[in-house]
Formats: sequence, C-alpha cells, structure tokens
Amino acid sequence: MTPATDGMPALDREKIENILGEQSWSLEQQGFLVSAHDDPGPLARDVYEWSAVG
Repeated sequence: MTPATDGMPALDREKIENILGEQSWSLEQQGFLVSAHDDPGPLARDVYEWSAVG
C-alpha cells in the first residue's frame, strides 16, 4: 500500500512516488503484476482478480 498523501509535504510525496514508480517498472519488466493503492479496498480487489486469472 502507498502512504496517504494527506498532510504530507509535496517534496516527500514526490520522492515516494518516484521510488514506487521505479520499483514498479522494474518488477513489471520482470513479469510481475504491480498494484499500488492508498486504500486497502482496491488493493484487495486487484489481488482477488489476479487470483482468478490462473
């Protein structure tokens, strides 16, 4: 899960988003599915949908 951005300084938020973007890209290049949400509902939905694929 990604951190909630409420009240987070813009510089910190940008730094976190950049790191997550780089890591997500790297994992996707290796064949992994990547999901990043700041709420557990959408994250759980992604995992549920992925489990039905295989």
